[in-house]
Amino acid sequence: MNAQDFLNDLYDEGDRDILFFDFIAGSVAYDLDDVPYEKSALQVFNETLAIAEYLLSTGDFSAGCMTNKDGVVELVIYDDGIQGFANDAREFFKTQGPRGDGLSWRLTLKKINIGKPAPVAPEFLQTLV
Repeated sequence: MNAQDFLNDLYDEGDRDILFFDFIAGSVAYDLDDVPYEKSALQVFNETLAIAEYLLSTGDFSAGCMTNKDGVVELVIYDDGIQGFANDAREFFKTQGPRGDGLSWRLTLKKINIGKPAPVAPEFLQTLV
Protein backbone atom coordinates (compact mmCIF):
# COMPACT_ATOMS: atom_id res chain seq x y z
CA MET A 1 0.00 0.00 0.00
CA ASN A 2 1.32 3.43 -0.76
CA ALA A 3 1.23 6.30 1.70
CA GLN A 4 -1.55 8.20 -0.08
CA ASP A 5 -3.86 5.18 -0.16
CA PHE A 6 -3.14 4.59 3.52
CA LEU A 7 -3.94 8.19 4.43
CA ASN A 8 -7.08 8.14 2.27
CA ASP A 9 -8.20 4.99 4.09
CA LEU A 10 -7.68 6.64 7.50
CA TYR A 11 -9.70 9.68 6.42
CA ASP A 12 -12.47 7.48 5.00
CA GLU A 13 -12.59 5.39 8.17
CA GLY A 14 -12.65 8.59 10.21
CA ASP A 15 -15.77 9.66 8.32
CA ARG A 16 -17.53 6.49 9.52
CA ASP A 17 -16.11 5.86 12.99
CA ILE A 18 -13.45 6.81 15.49
CA LEU A 19 -9.94 5.52 14.86
CA PHE A 20 -8.54 3.35 17.63
CA PHE A 21 -4.80 3.43 18.28
CA ASP A 22 -4.80 -0.33 17.67
CA PHE A 23 -6.47 0.12 14.26
CA ILE A 24 -3.62 2.33 13.09
CA ALA A 25 -1.04 0.01 14.67
CA GLY A 26 -2.44 -2.89 12.65
CA SER A 27 -1.76 -1.00 9.45
CA VAL A 28 1.81 -0.33 10.56
CA ALA A 29 2.43 -3.90 11.74
CA TYR A 30 0.82 -5.95 8.92
CA ASP A 31 0.69 -5.81 5.14
CA LEU A 32 -2.53 -6.05 3.10
CA ASP A 33 -2.41 -9.86 3.28
CA ASP A 34 -2.11 -9.76 7.10
CA VAL A 35 1.51 -10.84 6.97
CA PRO A 36 3.42 -9.18 9.80
CA TYR A 37 6.27 -6.85 8.98
CA GLU A 38 9.52 -7.50 10.80
CA LYS A 39 9.08 -4.75 13.37
CA SER A 40 9.43 -4.78 17.13
CA ALA A 41 6.50 -3.83 19.34
CA LEU A 42 8.33 -0.61 20.24
CA GLN A 43 8.85 0.25 16.57
CA VAL A 44 5.15 -0.34 15.80
CA PHE A 45 4.21 1.82 18.80
CA ASN A 46 6.53 4.68 17.78
CA GLU A 47 5.33 4.62 14.17
CA THR A 48 1.68 4.53 15.23
CA LEU A 49 2.21 7.47 17.57
CA ALA A 50 3.95 9.39 14.76
CA ILE A 51 0.95 8.81 12.48
CA ALA A 52 -1.46 9.88 15.22
CA GLU A 53 0.60 13.03 15.81
CA TYR A 54 0.52 13.79 12.09
CA LEU A 55 -3.27 13.32 11.89
CA LEU A 56 -3.74 15.62 14.86
CA SER A 57 -1.41 18.22 13.34
CA THR A 58 -3.69 18.50 10.30
CA GLY A 59 -6.47 19.87 12.50
CA ASP A 60 -8.84 17.30 11.00
CA PHE A 61 -8.80 14.99 14.05
CA SER A 62 -9.02 15.36 17.81
CA ALA A 63 -7.41 13.08 20.41
CA GLY A 64 -9.59 11.22 22.85
CA CYS A 65 -9.74 8.47 25.40
CA MET A 66 -12.63 6.08 25.91
CA THR A 67 -13.81 5.79 29.50
CA ASN A 68 -16.02 3.22 31.14
CA LYS A 69 -17.74 4.44 34.29
CA ASP A 70 -20.46 2.30 35.78
CA GLY A 71 -20.98 0.53 32.45
CA VAL A 72 -21.31 3.77 30.47
CA VAL A 73 -18.68 4.08 27.74
CA GLU A 74 -17.94 7.53 26.38
CA LEU A 75 -15.25 9.39 24.50
CA VAL A 76 -13.47 12.14 26.42
CA ILE A 77 -11.50 14.57 24.26
CA TYR A 78 -8.10 15.61 25.65
CA ASP A 79 -7.94 19.26 26.64
CA ASP A 80 -4.23 19.30 25.86
CA GLY A 81 -4.54 17.44 22.54
CA ILE A 82 -1.54 15.45 21.44
CA GLN A 83 0.39 16.01 24.66
CA GLY A 84 -2.08 14.13 26.88
CA PHE A 85 -2.66 11.53 24.19
CA ALA A 86 1.07 10.88 23.74
CA ASN A 87 1.69 10.78 27.49
CA ASP A 88 -1.11 8.27 28.02
CA ALA A 89 0.04 6.21 25.03
CA ARG A 90 3.55 5.94 26.46
CA GLU A 91 2.21 5.06 29.91
CA PHE A 92 -0.15 2.41 28.50
CA PHE A 93 2.69 0.91 26.46
CA LYS A 94 5.00 0.88 29.47
CA THR A 95 2.48 -0.62 31.91
CA GLN A 96 0.25 -2.77 29.66
CA GLY A 97 2.39 -3.56 26.65
CA PRO A 98 1.32 -3.24 23.03
CA ARG A 99 -1.88 -5.30 23.38
CA GLY A 100 -3.30 -3.79 26.58
CA ASP A 101 -6.71 -2.13 26.77
CA GLY A 102 -5.18 1.34 26.72
CA LEU A 103 -3.71 0.99 23.26
CA SER A 104 -6.26 -1.50 21.95
CA TRP A 105 -9.47 0.43 22.50
CA ARG A 106 -9.08 3.39 24.86
CA LEU A 107 -6.91 5.79 22.83
CA THR A 108 -8.76 7.17 19.84
CA LEU A 109 -8.75 9.81 17.17
CA LYS A 110 -12.04 11.37 16.15
CA LYS A 111 -12.34 13.08 12.81
CA ILE A 112 -13.59 16.63 13.20
CA ASN A 113 -14.00 17.55 9.55
CA ILE A 114 -16.30 14.78 8.33
CA GLY A 115 -16.18 14.42 4.56
CA LYS A 116 -12.92 16.31 4.14
CA PRO A 117 -10.52 14.38 1.88
CA ALA A 118 -7.03 13.51 2.99
CA PRO A 119 -4.23 15.95 2.22
CA VAL A 120 -1.25 14.92 0.14
CA ALA A 121 0.59 12.29 2.17
CA PRO A 122 3.89 13.41 3.66
CA GLU A 123 6.96 11.43 2.65
CA PHE A 124 7.57 9.98 6.12
CA LEU A 125 4.37 7.92 5.80
CA GLN A 126 5.81 5.94 2.89
CA THR A 127 8.46 4.44 5.12
CA LEU A 128 5.90 3.33 7.71
CA VAL A 129 3.28 1.50 5.63
